[in-house]
Amino acid sequence: FIHNSRQTVAYYNQCLDFAKGRTEKKSMVMCGRWGTGKTHLAVAIMKNLPPIERQRLISNDIFGNQKFANNVESSSSVFLVVDEFFQELNDCHIEQESKKRVIDKYLGYDLAVLDDLGTENWSSAKQENLYLFINRAYLDNRRIVITTNFTMEELEKKDGRITDRLNEMAIILYFKGESFRK
Repeated sequence: FIHNSRQTVAYYNQCLDFAKGRTEKKSMVMCGRWGTGKTHLAVAIMKNLPPIERQRLISNDIFGNQKFANNVESSSSVFLVVDEFFQELNDCHIEQESKKRVIDKYLGYDLAVLDDLGTENWSSAKQENLYLFINRAYLDNRRIVITTNFTMEELEKKDGRITDRLNEMAIILYFKGESFRK
């Protein structure tokens, strides 16, 4: 990641702290123009998640007592391209699958990244699907990262319920500047 300003150095450090679990908030939203490093940092967060200690059931005795062992495992994460994720949710009614089951599947990971929430082709279906995803993450205290071209103010105009939850649960970063691809 190229640090070309104080802002990008600060954001890089915030993302590293977030990945390592050294932040109070469980989620992150990266807002800004395309080409400013949001997706790059979201993937870096995924790659830098620390191992997690989990309890595993190893046996049951005849009296119903359970014995557990602690195992250290790699953290799990999933990268979701927004339009593909929304299409999967829209297809639920065709495949007789519930949206809740799809959302729970992705929020079952230690971190879910929802990438490239764009301002183009916005629809009421996308709005409702985004709300369902964020609300479930909020209620279940799950870790998510969202990258978006929206500002929080633009998203507020789309659905205040979404920004209300994000403001409480997420670190909000505003990326400025020109595309590094130019």
